[in-house]
Amino acid sequence: MEKERIEELERKISSLEEDVAKLKSLVYKTNSPRPAVHAPPKQRQETTKRPAQTAAKSSQAIEEPVDWEKVLFQTWLPRIFIFVFIIGVLWGFKAASDYGLMNEKAKVVLGFVVSIGFAVTGHFQIKKSRLVLGQVLVGGAIPILMLTTFAMHSLYHLAGPTLAFMLNATWIILGIAATVFYRSQALGIISAVGGVLVPFLIESNSPNALVFIGYETFLYIAFLYVAVKQKYSILYVLSAVLLNLTLLIYYSFVGDNDVKELLGMAILIQHLCLLSSFFLSKSVLQIYAFTLLSSLAVTYCWLLAVFDDGTTTMVLLALVIIYVLGAYAVRSSKEKFEFFITYLIVAVAFFIH
Repeated sequence: MEKERIEELERKISSLEEDVAKLKSLVYKTNSPRPAVHAPPKQRQETTKRPAQTAAKSSQAIEEPVDWEKVLFQTWLPRIFIFVFIIGVLWGFKAASDYGLMNEKAKVVLGFVVSIGFAVTGHFQIKKSRLVLGQVLVGGAIPILMLTTFAMHSLYHLAGPTLAFMLNATWIILGIAATVFYRSQALGIISAVGGVLVPFLIESNSPNALVFIGYETFLYIAFLYVAVKQKYSILYVLSAVLLNLTLLIYYSFVGDNDVKELLGMAILIQHLCLLSSFFLSKSVLQIYAFTLLSSLAVTYCWLLAVFDDGTTTMVLLALVIIYVLGAYAVRSSKEKFEFFITYLIVAVAFFIH
């Protein structure tokens, strides 16, 4: 028994020695220095500096010299030409009539043919990028059409007032369409001037004030819409001036108390249209703002002229309320708000006065 115990102890000791040897080898491997692994050298990125600019930019743009040849021969000469040509057409018609070379119907037909020829020629000139000449020709067709209609109605008595009015209204509608189609403010101006003259070119034994004032007001709204849509500042102001001037001439000749209320309503409609265009505009346009301010002063003068004191006071009170509401509505826009406050102060001053 004793011998077996000794052998077992020897086996355990030898087993322990093997385990210790294994542990020593593991410890040695763990603590032994490892060979350093060198990372590959990074490639240097070479940057090249841009050469400094030798010439400094000029702070002020160099003004190009005016090309007077282009201004005179491509801009003004066609406009002078169309004016002289229209006078020449009128003189030719008169000479042909004096010498009996052409009867009245032939002159009317020739006038319409010349107008159509102008419009067609102008259209093709615009398509060939000759914008000024093309617009002048198309614009010249409108007054020739109106003058021909006037001669047919007033001079030769070949058409009654209703037909003449409808024809002239058609020419104005075509002028508005041409203004939008060709994007030409000049065509709009010609059409606007011709449009306000239409009632004066019609002879009628029983003129109707409602038709006259209604036509002029509707014509103004149409041209105002075109001016706002196409952003034509000259047409915007001119259409407002023409309406006031036309109504003033009509009132000075008629001077009837029955038309005063109609005139006042037309002026108020114009002012509200200007107010709406300024209120709805996305950006603050100075021309809109100052036109509205001028319209407020002109409207006040018209109110004093055509309405009694009670009606004038009520209208001014309504305008004050409208401007208060407008100022509140545009309070988020500083510039519009300041303009509305100015209008409100002026309206209150008129109301107190």
